[in-house]
Amino acid sequence: MELKKEIEKLLIDLKNYNWGRKEIEEEFGYNNNYISQALSRGGNDKLLTNLKKLKNRVEKEEGKDMVEYDMGAAIKKIEAMQEVTLSVLAEFLAKSTGQSATVLTKQFEELVNKRLNS
Repeated sequence: MELKKEIEKLLIDLKNYNWGRKEIEEEFGYNNNYISQALSRGGNDKLLTNLKKLKNRVEKEEGKDMVEYDMGAAIKKIEAMQEVTLSVLAEFLAKSTGQSATVLTKQFEELVNKRLNS
């Protein structure tokens, strides 16, 4: 891609993260209108490199980078949290109603499964 077009694309991408030319020039200690002047001359490698670095940094800060995640572990964690929550609720309800916590836990689990299957 042509240097100028690549810089312009990065400027558009950065604008989506609320980084205008003025903010970029301040970030890198450039003079006012440095970017416009550089583009009028076809761009330069220094500007391109700095814009790429800034975009990468901003994307990381915004959480836009793809993160590998173990869905199996996440599901197991959710299931464990659900089990603990249901047990605590069943124990609380059992104390206030005199019913069996085990029976109440099974009833809660049946309700959850019914909800998931509907």
